[in-house]
Amino acid sequence: MESRKNLWLGIPALTVGLLFAPSAFAQVNNDASTNNSYNAAPSITSSTDASTSTSESTSESTESTTSKVKEGTRNAYHRVKRDVKNAALEARVKKALLEDKRTRHEEIHVAADRGAIMLTGAVDSRATAEHVKEVVARLDGVRHVRNDLTYPSSHSDTDASSPSTAARPYSSTAPAEEAPGH
Repeated sequence: MESRKNLWLGIPALTVGLLFAPSAFAQVNNDASTNNSYNAAPSITSSTDASTSTSESTSESTESTTSKVKEGTRNAYHRVKRDVKNAALEARVKKALLEDKRTRHEEIHVAADRGAIMLTGAVDSRATAEHVKEVVARLDGVRHVRNDLTYPSSHSDTDASSPSTAARPYSSTAPAEEAPGH
């Protein structure tokens, strides 16, 4: 874990070093051209003007590159921050499902994106699929749950509020939210 932290600290330092390397070389080159023009008296003014122009364009180029690197670094930071938050939320959801007696043996896949959780996989019944959704919805950081869990359709899986005694045929597996009786 420490090596990852050092890596994240080293990358910006390396970027800054690479960013200022061209200006350091430009200064060395400018000094060299000034020294050469000093020896040749007739062209002192033209070399000085060219050196100043090169220095200004190098400075502008460095500033432009600096702002681009800053923006790129900021975007990368926010992407990584979002990915870490999503991974942490996924881990909390998976932990909650493993700790729950009714869901620990089910085949449930979890994906998180900015507080929205998508559940996929197979469970043994519609009641279990609904229970999974309830467990996940109670967790901190969860804003929305998309329940795409599938379960076998059977006659014993009827909705208690439905007047019929048998489940309406839907399919061999049905997403929990689109199943009959919802």
